[in-house]
Amino acid sequence: MEAASEARESLIVELLLARKAFCERSENSSFGPIHLAPRNSHVEVLRLLILKGANVDALTKDGYTALHLAVEDRKRDWARLLLASGARVDSRDALDGDTPLHVTAALGDEYMVKLLLQKGANKDIRNYARRTPYDVAAGKGDHRLFDVLRLGDSLCLAARKGEVRAILQLLENGAAVNGRDQYRWTALHRACFKGRVETVRALLEKGVKVDAKDEDGYTALHCAAESGHGDVIELLVKKGAEVEARTKKGVTATQIAESLHYVGITWRLVHGGASRDDNVNNPSVVSAGYNTTSSLGFGDKNSKVDHFMEGEKGGLLKKKKKRIRGFRV
Repeated sequence: MEAASEARESLIVELLLARKAFCERSENSSFGPIHLAPRNSHVEVLRLLILKGANVDALTKDGYTALHLAVEDRKRDWARLLLASGARVDSRDALDGDTPLHVTAALGDEYMVKLLLQKGANKDIRNYARRTPYDVAAGKGDHRLFDVLRLGDSLCLAARKGEVRAILQLLENGAAVNGRDQYRWTALHRACFKGRVETVRALLEKGVKVDAKDEDGYTALHCAAESGHGDVIELLVKKGAEVEARTKKGVTATQIAESLHYVGITWRLVHGGASRDDNVNNPSVVSAGYNTTSSLGFGDKNSKVDHFMEGEKGGLLKKKKKRIRGFRV
């Protein structure tokens, strides 16, 4: 299998796979078929291996993934296929702790840098020498990559402020719509936490991942529920946001809204973004136990919110003297 992959023999690879040939690296080999395909083969060989269940994150003897090798060899089609097949974008090599973004930053490959950032690569991760991809690019004196690696921060800042025009300009200049800031929040997380409806709409129209998660497993929907923005929740749900998505602690957006006594927001989450007025005469809805005559309208925040302030991360709601919820603690 390894010889066929290296020789670009897609037909032989297909025949071997049909006979259930082993498609992982053997103990005595430095590379497995999944590693040799990006380096030496036609992309179809790689596709066949993936379709037959080859581990896209398998390591070479020296601790490199196929994505590391594809990036190093500037194989764009291979990199795109690996990423589309679920390859870990921030996998580290065993020797230096470099991620694929470190590798491509060292090469000065602007296209690949943008591709990895678009797929959610962490531009602030440090290798074993404590260097970020930005540091690597700076060490090479590659000024072209400086702005690309920092555009994500600018995009998140503009989203937080609700500056739609600035966001569109940043995206036009190459900012990754799914890029993340130093806290691993996307621009959508920021906009939703701040209740920037038009910003959220613009980002969704530009193809932002609606269910992207931060390091704690929070989606944009969790952020909107936590901060009490019903209009944002309605927009997210109607755009297909996963209402049952859970944080790393197993918490849904609905549970957050319920714990903060956001009656209107809880209603919207339970009823798929529907307005309470659309359901007020529905006996099954009324019998479900939701108070349709509550003074809390959709998107209205419980008075407790006045006692909160935004934390450093921008997503941590803190009471002035002590925290009153334990979802992230």
